[in-house]
Amino acid sequence: MKRFTLKLGLLLGVNALVGLAVLTVLDMGRSYEQWQHDSVLSVTPRNTDFDLVMLGSSRAKRLTRLKPNLECLERELAAKVLGMGSPFGGGIVPAKLYLGNFYDRGNRAKTVLFLLDPFILFSRGPNEGHKLVYFEPFRLSFLTRMILNGFDHRRIVTYVRTKFSLAWLTQAPSELGYYRKALTPEDLDPERLRMRMDSLYPDGLDEAHFNRYAKVLGEILEMCQRHNTRMVIAFPTTLLGPDPGRPKVLELLDEYAKRYDFEFYDFTDAVTDPGLFADYDHLNSMGVEYFVSNSLKHVLHSAPRTVHLL
Repeated sequence: MKRFTLKLGLLLGVNALVGLAVLTVLDMGRSYEQWQHDSVLSVTPRNTDFDLVMLGSSRAKRLTRLKPNLECLERELAAKVLGMGSPFGGGIVPAKLYLGNFYDRGNRAKTVLFLLDPFILFSRGPNEGHKLVYFEPFRLSFLTRMILNGFDHRRIVTYVRTKFSLAWLTQAPSELGYYRKALTPEDLDPERLRMRMDSLYPDGLDEAHFNRYAKVLGEILEMCQRHNTRMVIAFPTTLLGPDPGRPKVLELLDEYAKRYDFEFYDFTDAVTDPGLFADYDHLNSMGVEYFVSNSLKHVLHSAPRTVHLL
């Protein structure tokens, strides 16, 4: 029985090593630009200096996933930009994983801008259950990070399994261009706005989730401080109106301002014209140009300021 167990363990170990070798070779053969793929790991280089690194949900991702948007950012800010936002409502935990990977690869950033959506601190889905497992390449170090940060075991299995699928093996770059879709004032239906906001809080204002992810946010702030990076936290601009998680997050940031060096800005109402939005949550490319020129540019080119929230 012991011999059988030993042989079985050896066979599994050999298969795992072969699988890792195959995944590594496949990963080495792929290279993407930021506007060609949802993956953050695939576009994060080594030993590179950036003026600005962006974290957040799809509201941050859209600023770099579309080529004209990224070009606008780099042109207007006169900055080298790396987008590490997560589509599908990426939360605090994915942000921490990506930022840790960024620094571990020897990269440096003058400024990290976290477009922080209050809702991501109140639900497990955007965090340990995030869909990044479908579009990130296999990296053993990243898998280890996921495990150590309590990622859902089913998501971890999916992370490995999907890398041996035909869809993964045959994927191609997907470039996104200028986005012209625009809302009209008639699209701002109060009931639909309310339903959209409610959908962002499937667990309501869950206290246990909030306490867990508040701690992770503190770890992100500490990471930036340790690497001498200017940290800017900002609420992104949307058309959704009052956010139920906002007061609790402001209280948290006010408390963290006593312990960490960061700046806070509220961009919630920075853009109000529905014609500059593609939907209730996201700016179109015209909106990105307006937002960068009229809000973001002034923040990133100004001197750091003291945080006073409440």
